[in-house]
Parts: sequence; structure tokens; C-alpha cells
Amino acid sequence: MGQRTNITNKIIQRVKTLLGDKQNFTRHLEDFHSVNGDNVEYFMTLGMVDHETLSVHEIIAPQKGSGFQDLFWLFKLNNTMEWNLQSLSKNGVKGEESLILRELYDLFVRLNADESDNRIIKLEIPQPSQDFNRTFNPYLKRLYSYIYLLMGSALLVFGLFATLFVSNIQYNRMARIVNTLGLSISKSADGSESVIDSLARQVGEISQTVDLLLESKEMEQEAFEFNRFNMSTSIRQRADKLNNRNQYSMKRAYYYIADRVEDSTSYGELYYHFSRLPENNSQAETLLATDRDNIISLNRYNSPISYLLYPVRLDGGYNDGEGFMVSCGYMDMRLNPLGEGGGRPHYAVDIININNIIN
Repeated sequence: MGQRTNITNKIIQRVKTLLGDKQNFTRHLEDFHSVNGDNVEYFMTLGMVDHETLSVHEIIAPQKGSGFQDLFWLFKLNNTMEWNLQSLSKNGVKGEESLILRELYDLFVRLNADESDNRIIKLEIPQPSQDFNRTFNPYLKRLYSYIYLLMGSALLVFGLFATLFVSNIQYNRMARIVNTLGLSISKSADGSESVIDSLARQVGEISQTVDLLLESKEMEQEAFEFNRFNMSTSIRQRADKLNNRNQYSMKRAYYYIADRVEDSTSYGELYYHFSRLPENNSQAETLLATDRDNIISLNRYNSPISYLLYPVRLDGGYNDGEGFMVSCGYMDMRLNPLGEGGGRPHYAVDIININNIIN
């Protein structure tokens, strides 16, 4: 696991370097070589799915031939803030666990390749995918039948050479058959190359579409953050104007709502918190005393005398301060409860049962 973690960290560092401040990165290189020396095209797309997920998509397509290889890597950031390989699929099939370490090393080499290296890096021989086999299986069967027939014809021609002086007419006939088979095989090969080119174009179009979607998502997020900042700033500015002593509770409630707006993650939360702005001190005190986001239970406070008991407890329960909170503290400014107008300091501590708080 030490070698796997080490190479994974190097891969993540390289991916982040290629991405820079972008959400995705695309590379297309030609004239790469497989291990048997055939020329192949190499397509790679890197993507930051979210801040905890990175993806690497590779396609290796031979310039001649019928097979290609599709590799999809998914890396995930775990709870200990370490990157791990979550999954690897090759042509839609899960990669073998015993070969994962070698595959990771090969990926690291390809990530560090550029146009100046493309003639010396050796890639794995592409294998036909299942979709490719399903699509072109009839053509392949026909191609194989032609090959078998060609081999039989070659044997027959070899025999005919021995009797050339006896049956020259039969030899000419078999030569025409061989030429026909060669043309058929050539046409089948040209059709396969055309399909590979079409697939490469489709991959490019999909990559462009993904880029546009990621850019649109980023713009929507920036717009949301801008609106959230404006709304919280507006609420704080309104709170700053509430300097009358009779508006002390409203001012506290406005600051409290502004904090909730800054923590919102959707437009629904923004509108919900904005709709709760109190219109008077009575509504403000009710909001501050009954909102569950404002709960601080008694056991969160540290007593200066360790053996003091809490002043309240539930019947049959423990005296641990759990289930109760201070709704109005000592010397907090609040409206005069006697109806005389104005605000006065509170010369006591009000405690309420948390279970009586409504959402």
C-alpha cells in the first residue's frame, strides 16, 4: 500500500498541475506507439468533478486496425484527506486488482508525456471493446472468412503451380479469385478506419459539451455567491441603522439572520432566512428565543464553581443542564415587560425548555 499511495499522490499532483485553475484539461497526441510498434492516437481528458473527486479519461485508438482501449480512472479524497484510487475500468470492465499498481505507474508516465515525447513512449496494445465487437462483429466474421478462404486459395495455387503446364486455365481463374478477396479485405479495413475517425470526432464533441457545462455551473455558483453576499450585506446595513434603544432586539435578530444567510448553500435557504426578518422587537425576541439554530444548552457553559448544580432539571432526569437554554441573559437589553416603553437591562436570567422550542 505504501508504493500505491506514493504513486497515487504523484498522479494527483501532476493532474492538479495540468488543470491549474481550470475544471478540466484535454490532450490529443498523434504518432504514439504501442508495444508492438503500431502507430496510435492518444486522447486524454482530466476533470475536477468536485473538490473531493478527480477523473482521468483516456482513449487509445490505433491509426490502423480494429481495436481501441477506453480507460476511466476515478480518484477520491477520503476522511483522512488522502487521495485513493476509487475505481478503474478498461473498456467498461473493472481493472484487475493485481495489476492496479502497474497501471498506476503507466498512467503517471502518460501524464508526464508531451508532444516532444510522443515518438518514444510505448503504450499498451489496444484491445477491442465490447461495443466495438458488437458493432463490427459481422464485418470481422466476413474478414476472417476471407482470410481463411485466401489461405485455402494460396494452398490451392501452390498445387496448381505443380500442374501449371497441364491446367493453365484453372490457374488464371484462381488468380482472379485471390484478387477479388484482396479488394474485399481492403474495403473492410478502410471501413474500420472510417469508424475510428468518427469515434474520435464524437469524443471531441462530448469533451466540448462537458467543458461548456462545467463553465455554466461555475458561472451559476459565482452568481449565487454574489447574491448571497449582497443579501447579507444589505441586512447588516439595515441592522446598523437600528440605533434606537427600543430596537436593540431587532438589531440582534438582523445580525443573527445575516449570519444564517452567509451560511446558506441554496437560493431556497436565502429566501427562507430573509423571510424571517422581524418587523418589531416582539418578533425579534421570539425569533432569538425559539430558533433551533440559536440553541446553546446550559451544559455548554463552564461554572466558576465546579460543584454547583444547574438551577433546573426535568422531573426524573439528571441535573446535567441538558435540554435547557438561556433565552435572555443577565443585563441583556430588552423591551420593558411592564409596557412602559423603551428598553431596559434584564436583571435576571430566563431559562427555557429546549423541547418547547418550535421550528
